[in-house]
Formats: sequence, C-alpha cells, structure tokens
Amino acid sequence: MRVANKLAIVTGVLALCVFVGGQLWYARYDWIAVSKPISLKTGYEQRITFVSQKSVAHELELDTERSLEFREQNCRLGIGRAQPEVCQDFPQSLIIRWSIFENAVQIVSGTSADAVGGSWGPTIGKILARFETAAESEYTIHLIVESGDEILNTTTPRIRVSLDSFEQKGAYVVASLAVYLSYALAVLAVLVWLVGLGLRRWAARNADAAPPYHPSTDR
Repeated sequence: MRVANKLAIVTGVLALCVFVGGQLWYARYDWIAVSKPISLKTGYEQRITFVSQKSVAHELELDTERSLEFREQNCRLGIGRAQPEVCQDFPQSLIIRWSIFENAVQIVSGTSADAVGGSWGPTIGKILARFETAAESEYTIHLIVESGDEILNTTTPRIRVSLDSFEQKGAYVVASLAVYLSYALAVLAVLVWLVGLGLRRWAARNADAAPPYHPSTDR
C-alpha cells in the first residue's frame, strides 16, 4: 500500500515534468523577433534591425487586423491571386519592395507581389518571404511601399518577423502531445492512489473483523 502511494507521487511528478517540458519546448519556437507598425501609403519607407536568437528559418510577414470582409482583405493582400476570378472586384494594388541584409550584406530581396502565401487566425497575414538566420547575427529589413492601398491601411498593418510556421507547427505538435501525455499520467497517478487507498481500507476492515488472538495456556 505504501508502494502505491509512492508510485502515485512519482507518476504525478512525472506528469508535471512532461507538461512543463512541453511548454518550454514550444516557447523555444514561439518567438517573434520583430513586430512593428507600418504604413501602407505609397512612398513609405522603413528599416528594421534585429539580432537573431536562433539559427533557423524565419518568416517576414505583413500582418493585418480582420476589419474588412474576408474575401476583400485576402484579395487586397494578394493572397487570392491563385484564383483571379475570386478577386475581380478587389484587384491587388499594394506592392511592397523588401530587402534583407545579414551583417550589412544583402542576402535576399523581392516584392509583395511575388508572394501568395498567407496565414489566418485572429489576424490575416501575407507571408512576404522565408529566410534562414544564424544565431547572434544582425539582420536589417528595408521596406519601400511602391504602390499603396489606403483601405488596407485601415487594418492596423504590422511587419512581423517570427520563426518559420513549419517550425512552430512541429513544436506545437510536440507540446500538444506532451500535454495529453501529462493528463494521462495525472489520471494514472490518481487511479494508483485510489487503488492504494482502497487496499488500505480493505486491510483495515479485515483486521477489525478478525477474531482476537488469545495465546494458549495449555501445558
């Protein structure tokens, strides 16, 4: 019975360790290097500098609040260009030219018109680029709005640099599995404790029901 208590405690501690480990693993990949407002008016120019904490793929993204009709916002961002007929009423006018420099050396460049990838959640994002970084290296992003969009400019646009979504999804899967495993271990710990408690009570009842022992006085 004491073994059951010890096993329950060990299993409970293991459940806690698995849960905390999963959250810490996800926190390693849930890192946003940059999140700054940007104007989508023609001629606007911005430079953003950050130091990478990890040697891993990153995403450069234009992030906007969901304040327009869903189809219109997708089309204005240029996410729906794969289906031109869907965006006939909302042609894309926004063009942002961007360049990324590593330690003052340009490593990649392009425009928002070249990309069609998007992300959807509480906000709608246009993924402009994916690029690799080296830990402790300095990166500068140069942005020029060559052709603006006054309507999209009302969606509180921001430029974000975060870890690649594929990296984040992998970490999220690991963290989710850790959470489910910790729940299972916690349930197992409770069951072991209940079994131990039941055995102790059963032993106590049997001890009470047993006839008293009288040593023999016969010689």
